[in-house]
Amino acid sequence: MSWRPTSAATALAGVAWWPVAATLASVAGLGAVIGATPPAAPAQQVAAQNPQDRPVFRGGANFVYVDAYPRNRDGSVTALTRDDFEILEDGVPQTLDTFEFVQVPTFADDARRDPSSVDDGWRQAADPHSRLFLIYLNPVRITREGLEHARRPVVQFLQRAIGPRDLFALLTPDMTFDELTWSRSTLSAEDEIARFWARQIDDAISPGYEPRSRHEQFIYDCFIGRTGNPEQNEGIVSALVALWRKELMLQTLRTVTDGVASVRDQRWTILLVTGGFTMDAQPSLRRWAWGEVPKPEQGVSGLLTLASRRQPLAPGNMAACDGELFRLAENDYRTMTTELIDAAKRHNVVIHVFDPSGMSVLDGGFDYVRRFYEWPRALADNTGGESILAAAEGEQILQRVARDLSSYYLLGYYSTNGSFDGKYRRIQVRVKPEGVSITARRGYLAPTDADRRAAEAATAAPAAAAPMPAPPSAAAEALARLAGLAGRDLTARVVLRDDTLVIAAELATRLAPTERDAGEIVVDLEGEGQPAGTRRMPVASGTRGVQMTWPVGSAPGPFRVQVHVETPAGGVSDRVDVTRDAGLSGAPLVFRATPSARSALIPVAAFQFRRTERLHVEWPPSDGDLDARVLGRDEAPLPLQVRMDRNGPGWDGRPATTVDVLLSSLATGDYVLELVSPSGGGGERRLIAFSVTR
Repeated sequence: MSWRPTSAATALAGVAWWPVAATLASVAGLGAVIGATPPAAPAQQVAAQNPQDRPVFRGGANFVYVDAYPRNRDGSVTALTRDDFEILEDGVPQTLDTFEFVQVPTFADDARRDPSSVDDGWRQAADPHSRLFLIYLNPVRITREGLEHARRPVVQFLQRAIGPRDLFALLTPDMTFDELTWSRSTLSAEDEIARFWARQIDDAISPGYEPRSRHEQFIYDCFIGRTGNPEQNEGIVSALVALWRKELMLQTLRTVTDGVASVRDQRWTILLVTGGFTMDAQPSLRRWAWGEVPKPEQGVSGLLTLASRRQPLAPGNMAACDGELFRLAENDYRTMTTELIDAAKRHNVVIHVFDPSGMSVLDGGFDYVRRFYEWPRALADNTGGESILAAAEGEQILQRVARDLSSYYLLGYYSTNGSFDGKYRRIQVRVKPEGVSITARRGYLAPTDADRRAAEAATAAPAAAAPMPAPPSAAAEALARLAGLAGRDLTARVVLRDDTLVIAAELATRLAPTERDAGEIVVDLEGEGQPAGTRRMPVASGTRGVQMTWPVGSAPGPFRVQVHVETPAGGVSDRVDVTRDAGLSGAPLVFRATPSARSALIPVAAFQFRRTERLHVEWPPSDGDLDARVLGRDEAPLPLQVRMDRNGPGWDGRPATTVDVLLSSLATGDYVLELVSPSGGGGERRLIAFSVTR
């Protein structure tokens, strides 16, 4: 069963309910521990906890975690004791039951271990001793120079801030909350940021506007022909798209803030890399409507709702076009920002805003500059973050932020308020030493009575009898075969495609020819109805994967293929037996490539991929219905986009069914690509197991 944060999980986020006579248990999907002592601290991060620091069971009490960051003019304060802290909840003093000092060490990136799966990442994110960092890359109003200078400070911030138990995720405007993947290795993050930044730089220097989504395409189609002046039309589209991107960013930040709060209540940090903008509405854009503007209704979070939004968003529907123009022009972005700030305060979120372009994009007067920077400063100042408004300051300020986050105190108490009313309770943390300021969790939502009853029922439920072991599934067998390929110096794979054997061979990285050397692949073939023979092909320098074709006509087979590769590091061999596959979809060809659709396809036989790569699979073309999806080790489908073309060009130019999967959102681990043809005789199912490394 996969584990994901859900809206229901918000009910207990922030507290642990301790029922009378509780036993060790947990409720899956809830951001609180039910009937258990708080999780043990990781040895490499947390100072040893004395026996008297462990909480004592108390019936009907809420246990609340508070993370506190004391600072003085020299930086972090690391010598405080339990007696130096005072906690108040809604103005009422609380007794400190647990006290831990957490020191985050620095360590090499190769010592970082990513979660084993996406679900495992979310489970680890719920650990109160793990800190979470979200990097939101939003390239709106960032100049080319700003993009080029922003990558280094962001990557260095991650390298300095991420500790052994901490996690981070990258978010871009084309992603949803469900696509977040928690990681520790900054190498994969550096690659992903580099690719994303490169795409945005290309956009910044490309002439003309290119829509980035279906909704932007809708706006473009609606108004690119609004007047007889092409430049004016481009200005209308540009203004509306800017408003849409502003709304999308604010909505995404709110969704992520509420979503992660359903998992944990300890502090987590957002680094928002974006250009600035004003919070003002732009009602003057209404003059470009086609003349079919419906009456608006005020919705939640400052958004306007329109009757036309219930009509098809098609360029031919002028009411829909006008409705979207009117909605975007009149949206109350100031209210949306205020509600985002309130949500961040409630959910213990700190937001740092980094604008690497700074004032280079501004051409207005002082009042315009003030309004332009009002938004990032309001967001950062009101959540305890920093507003970094120039690339030159980014590296220095982010270094200081990482240094200030290198230690903190994790405090815990049982609330004296025993009511289960679901109300927000304010927390205030004070320290006694003079000259010390502190930032800490500001409050939490109390559980309701329904939450309490559900927790008691879950705790009292008898353990289910252990089921009988089930026979291994087809996916489990595919994963087992994948495990058998690990550590091999040479892996060969042979697919019979029509009247031709396609022979792929993949070398271990350490055996790949160097830049000045080359190798040779030697293939010996024998089979029923096929004369024995030998073929040779050079292996280019720096190449790990090679592919050769060998026509066999109508020979029935089976065929035995012996593959030998000679490199400067030595010779390695592998043997493959292959028969004709009578299946509807045939045996697949597998390649690796970069995310670019124009990148070269490299043959794969060992099925090991990096997160920076794209998995490309080809089957013979099919006229029937085909479905493709990615499964985890538990065979649960993952919310990962799989792009399929049922009759596209294959690697050799012939028609093929192609499947492409971008791997950047997957955690390190093993997965299965499933292709299903539901038609005829119960359908067919093809499985390809593959591994994702850093």
